[in-house]
Amino acid sequence: MLADMHLGKTGYFRSKGIPIPATVMDADLQRLSLLIDTYQPETIVVAGDMFHHDYNADIDYFAAWRQRYNTTGFVLVPGNHDKLLNIDYQALNIKLTEKNICWSHSPLYTNLEKAPILL
Repeated sequence: MLADMHLGKTGYFRSKGIPIPATVMDADLQRLSLLIDTYQPETIVVAGDMFHHDYNADIDYFAAWRQRYNTTGFVLVPGNHDKLLNIDYQALNIKLTEKNICWSHSPLYTNLEKAPILL
């Protein structure tokens, strides 16, 4: 499970004149590659903001990287940034959730027996 990857942030900020090294996204994908190679997950769930804002060359770079891991499933619970984009998720082999899902860093209920099932 991942969240807030904001892929494409480098290209977006650079297009706005903010000097961010072009290697930021490469480093992010290298870390993700290491995790995938080490743990061999069948599916990675991204809890929002997989992409940042505006379609840019970083998305094409991700698409090329994605070919290397085409057997690893990606499921995206769209976040507010993802909703800003016109990305062909199917072409990137990313499934979108159709329902809203609630993720929490800490328990929402102290008595888990009474907690609703959210998935």
